[in-house]
Amino acid sequence: MKTSTSRIGLILLILWSSPFFVPAQPPEAIQYQAVIRNSAGAPLVNTPITLQFSIWEDALIITKVYEERQSATTNNFGLVSAAVGNGVASVGNFSNIKWGIGAHFLKVEVNTGAGFIDLGTTHLLTVPYAFYAKNVANDKDEQNLSLSGNTLTISKGNSVLLPAYAPGPGISIVGNTIGNTGDLDVLNEIQQLSLRGSILTLSKEGGSVDLEGVALTLPFSKTLNGSNQTAFQIINSTTGNGIAIHGRQGLGSTLALAASASIWGDSRQGHGVVGHSSASGFSGVLGQSNVSGGYGIHGVGANGAVGSYFESSGTGAALATGSGNVGIGVIDPDVKLEINGAIRVNSNVGRLEIGYPNNGDKWFFSTGDGGESLILSSQLSGASANQRVFFNKEGRVSIGTTTPEGRLKVLHNSFLKDPQLLLVESGSNDYTRLTFMHQNSDNFWTIAGINQADSTQDRLNFFHSGFGDVLSLNGKGIVGIRTISPISDLHLVHRLIEEFSTESGRMGLRLQNAGANGNFWNLYVQNTTGNLELYFKNTLKGSFNDGTGVYTPTSDERLKKDIQPMGSTLEAVLKLQPKRYRFLEQPSNSPETLGFLAQDVARLFPELVQHGGDGGGDVYTMDYSGFGILAIKAIQEQQQRIEQQQKTIDQLLQRIEALEKAIAQPKNQ
Repeated sequence: MKTSTSRIGLILLILWSSPFFVPAQPPEAIQYQAVIRNSAGAPLVNTPITLQFSIWEDALIITKVYEERQSATTNNFGLVSAAVGNGVASVGNFSNIKWGIGAHFLKVEVNTGAGFIDLGTTHLLTVPYAFYAKNVANDKDEQNLSLSGNTLTISKGNSVLLPAYAPGPGISIVGNTIGNTGDLDVLNEIQQLSLRGSILTLSKEGGSVDLEGVALTLPFSKTLNGSNQTAFQIINSTTGNGIAIHGRQGLGSTLALAASASIWGDSRQGHGVVGHSSASGFSGVLGQSNVSGGYGIHGVGANGAVGSYFESSGTGAALATGSGNVGIGVIDPDVKLEINGAIRVNSNVGRLEIGYPNNGDKWFFSTGDGGESLILSSQLSGASANQRVFFNKEGRVSIGTTTPEGRLKVLHNSFLKDPQLLLVESGSNDYTRLTFMHQNSDNFWTIAGINQADSTQDRLNFFHSGFGDVLSLNGKGIVGIRTISPISDLHLVHRLIEEFSTESGRMGLRLQNAGANGNFWNLYVQNTTGNLELYFKNTLKGSFNDGTGVYTPTSDERLKKDIQPMGSTLEAVLKLQPKRYRFLEQPSNSPETLGFLAQDVARLFPELVQHGGDGGGDVYTMDYSGFGILAIKAIQEQQQRIEQQQKTIDQLLQRIEALEKAIAQPKNQ
C-alpha cells in the first residue's frame, strides 16, 4: 500500500531530556513525538519508519551543524517517539553543538518506504533548562569576609563575635594583622630522612625515632606450620587508592598508585600474577566478592588484548561454572546464560545443540553449503541424526528435504492422521482459515473450513473480501456456487443479466471446448419467466418453458440471412421410410422406438443430418424437428395438387353435365 507523508499533521512536543538541570551544560537529547499519517489523513499504525533530524545554526538554514538518522515504529495510534541526539550521526557531534551562541533550528524528515519527505523546520526556542542556565550565569552572589577585632563579618549577611585567641610560636597578631615571627629563610626548608639501624632521623633538627619496636622481618625461604596463621601479611588501611603488596617484574613495569588492590602484579616479560594448585577441588587463583556490584575475578582487556582467556591442555573443561547464572554483556543475568548482544558459532567445526546429556535425545543447528544454509536436525539416543527443517540463503524453507523449490516445501508420506499441514481452530463454532493476499492490495481470499455434529453442516468455503462466499462444499460432497446452503449436488446461484451492463449469455453455467475455436454454450435461468435459456457464444438459441418443458428454438427473422423459399419436397417425403427399432445398448424387451435412419434421410434431406465431430467420431445425428417443416411443405404441395385435381374434377363435372344435357335434348324434342 503506497503511503504519502507530505504535509503530515503532527503533534510536536519538544522537551529537554537531560536527567539533571546542570548550569552551563548542553542538553543530552531533545524529546520528539509526532503522529504519522498517510495522504488520506489516516494514521499509519504499527509501521516501521526512518526519521532524519538535522540542526542548523542560522536563520537562513544554510549551516548544518548536526544530522542523524533513527529507525522507529509507530504505535496503535500512529504515534512515534524519538530522542534527538541518540541516533546514528552522519554530520557533526551532538555534544559539540554550541547552544549558547546564536539561534538553532531543527529540521525533521521521514521515510515511510518511498524516500525522505521534509516535515518542516522548527526554531528551537528557550526551554526551562536554558532559562535556568541563563539565570545562573547572570547571578551576582559575591560576598566578602572582614575581621575587626574579634568580630567576623560577611557582607550581605551577619557578624559573629570570636573568642580571644593567643598567637602561637612564630605568629603575631597586631590589630587586624596576622604576622610571621618565625624563620623567614626560604633556602633552609629542604630536609632529609636517614635510617641507621633502627633509628630514623629527619635532618635540620627534625628529630629522630627508634623503629626497633616496630621493625618488620619478612620470611625468606622459610616454613610456617600453624593452623589459622599467616606466613606474611601487609595491611594498607586506606579507604582511597592504595596497594598493600606490589610486585614488578621485567624492564618497563610500573607502579599504578591510582588503583586499589591488596596485591598488584605488573610484568612486561611474563605473567603479572601466577597461581598453581595440585589439590583436587582447589584453584590456582581464588577470587571472591561478597558485595553487590563486586567481582570475584575481574579481567580487563586494553589496546586489543583479551580480557580473560581460558584453555585446557587435556580433556577437561577450559571454563566451568557452578551455581549461579552467567552473563555476557549483562551484569545481572536472569537465567543460566544471558547474552546481551550477538552470538556466533563457527559451524565449520561445530554446531549448536539442545538436548539431554550422556548422548540423550537432542536437537541441533548446523549449516551447509559453506554457511549459506541453516539446518535444524534431531537425533534420538543411539541413532543417526535426521535433517528436519532446511533454510537456504534466499529465505526458502523446506521440511523433510534440502531442496526447497518454493518458499515453503513439505516432503512427507502423509495419511489422514498425519497430513503435510494441519490447521486447528480453537474457537467455538468457528472456521479454520487460510488467507491469501497481495502486499499492494487490501483484497484477500480465505479458505475456511468448519466441522459440526451434522456432516451436512460441515463446510469448506472459498471467501473473497469483495464478494463474500463464492464457493461452498459441504460434508456430503454437495457443491454450492455463490451459496453456502447447496441443495443439489451442484447448486449454482448465477448473476442476473440486468445486474451488469454486458451482453446476454455471459451469465449462468458455461460449457466450453478447450480447442482453438473456443466454442461454448451457456445455461441461464430467466428471472422474469423462469425459462431455461440456451446461449451459444453469447447468442440465444432457444429456451425450455418453465411450465410445459417444451423447447422453443430461436426463430427471429433479425437473426437470419440467405432467406429463400423451399423447393418441392413431396416426392422426397414420400420416399421416407419410417422404421421401428431399438438401439444396440437397449435390451430386447425394451420398448421400440419410431423414427428414421439417418443415412436414409441424408440422401433425401442432408440438411437434417450431421456427421462426425471432435476426434473424428463416425456417428450420425438428425434434427427430428425438421420433419415437421417437411410435413408442412409436403402438405402444402399436396394441397396444391388436391386443389388442382379438384379444379380438374370440377371442370370434368361441368363437361359431363354439359354432355348429359346435350344427350338429353333430342329425347325432349
